[in-house]
Amino acid sequence: MTTWSPARAIKKLQRSTSANTRMNPATIERFRRFLGRLLCIALVIVFASSTAIAATASAPSPHSVLWIGNSFNYYNGGLPKMVKALVAELRLSLRIGMEAVGRAHLPAHAANPDLPLGNAWDLVVVQGYSDEPIHPSKAEAFRNALDILNNRITLAGSETALFMTWAYKNRPEMTQLLAGAYQAAGQDIGAQVIPVGLAFAAARQARPALRLYVAEDDKHPSPAGT
Repeated sequence: MTTWSPARAIKKLQRSTSANTRMNPATIERFRRFLGRLLCIALVIVFASSTAIAATASAPSPHSVLWIGNSFNYYNGGLPKMVKALVAELRLSLRIGMEAVGRAHLPAHAANPDLPLGNAWDLVVVQGYSDEPIHPSKAEAFRNALDILNNRITLAGSETALFMTWAYKNRPEMTQLLAGAYQAAGQDIGAQVIPVGLAFAAARQARPALRLYVAEDDKHPSPAGT
């Protein structure tokens, strides 16, 4: 199994670039520094509750995390796998798990009696379908299912965090709508909100040429997006 790393990501980017547009060493070094900063920001967003949009008081960094979501989580080998590799590079320890089903909405997870919630997770990160909290016909079911999941997570002795999804490539206005919906949901259940969607939008603005979406649908993340 190949472990993801910044150096390997840069090599992959070089291979995918045509000979006419191949980056020179100075550009590669700038990208390396940018990628390192981006990864540090991502770790801070995910694991430092004081920097997340939170409705609860700051908590210690978790030692175990379970992701509940869909293909936004498992694309490119899985977000948990990448986080684990980053944590390993920092010589830290993090037990991780993932319950992700393609196109899954929160009601499906809430109705699943076999969610692995009994493994003493410090943090359970919940992610809905990409437009679920802001879609007129899905939003109410999303909130109801979130209440159910949060109750189950709390009863299992874990803490809930919400994974704010990002906007579709051709619908940037979704960013603020999703941010507002996830923040409101987090306040209602007393959960942290991890502002992934806001970070995604900031990365797009800072580096417009960086491809964060797969070409097939302009929704799912590319390796750089993950």
